[in-house]
Amino acid sequence: MTFYPMLGATVLLIDPKLVENLFEEVKMLPIDNASESTKRKIKMEMKIVSIFTIINTTVAMAVGFAVLIFNRYDYTTFLPIKYFVDYHPEYSGIFANIYKGSFTFAVTFLMTPHAYQVVYYTQHFKYQFWMLIDLIDDIMRGEISHILPSRLIEDHEYQQQIKLNLIGFVKRHQELLM
Repeated sequence: MTFYPMLGATVLLIDPKLVENLFEEVKMLPIDNASESTKRKIKMEMKIVSIFTIINTTVAMAVGFAVLIFNRYDYTTFLPIKYFVDYHPEYSGIFANIYKGSFTFAVTFLMTPHAYQVVYYTQHFKYQFWMLIDLIDDIMRGEISHILPSRLIEDHEYQQQIKLNLIGFVKRHQELLM
């Protein structure tokens, strides 16, 4: 329970822009490149993730503040509170308040942001792959419906266009994977 908040605080102190720099490293396609169905799908999923984030943050805050409420099990549940009561009884209330207050801070402000960053970036990469699939579908549909497939093999200009597009897709795919 204490390792994750400490790791979160350490990351924030050492390199606060660690995850923020990801968008500078990878060129993201704008959502305008997506088809209408993909745009709708992306927007719907963005709403779901936003609602989840709001609910999760609310629950994290509620849990953080619920820990502040003292109950009869604190002495046996939290080792530091047992230590405070046993060895510093005159200050145990103050120390216990500080200790339990740090839980509220840790749960709400140190543990959740990193999880949200991971969700945020994985969702963006998923959307990028969806848009890449849309671009590939556009080539497959293309302006070639009136030409017989057997004739396309002989069409040098069409083959060059397909070759350049496929090279671009492979490069884009590699950018997203790296």
